[in-house]
Amino acid sequence: MILAQEEYVTHPKVLPSEGKNILIVDDDKMILRLLSHALGKRMNGCTVLAAENGKEAVDILKAHQIALVLTDLKMPEMDGYQLLAYVREKYRFIPVCVMTADDSPDVGTRLRSLGAAFCIGKPFEVQDLLNEISDTLAVSQKNSNTQPARQYSV
Repeated sequence: MILAQEEYVTHPKVLPSEGKNILIVDDDKMILRLLSHALGKRMNGCTVLAAENGKEAVDILKAHQIALVLTDLKMPEMDGYQLLAYVREKYRFIPVCVMTADDSPDVGTRLRSLGAAFCIGKPFEVQDLLNEISDTLAVSQKNSNTQPARQYSV
């Protein structure tokens, strides 16, 4: 099913007071729409925010309380590595999850060193991603004063 671009939220003016906000960052608008739709439907109580690059993500992080960031690595203006480093520096308790088509060991090593919560290789099954996000949010909530430690699938 193709979704209209308006079906994902980029900069909402008012967020619900309940639930968690998940930020998806990817320069591929189709991935943003599909993941926003899937997360919105299957993650009860979560609001999905979307950004097309790291700079937009930073603006959203500054304006809203975010529970989890899901980002691609290769994007214009500010890539996923730069976004991950920024979040680790400024919002160290927000887990950052990475999607990438590059499943090389070097990528996994670099992401671990930067503090990514998990990495999932593209293409992936949406249910696998949802399971990883649910697990990461549960760990993050339990250990709100520590950085999440997760296993990598890359």
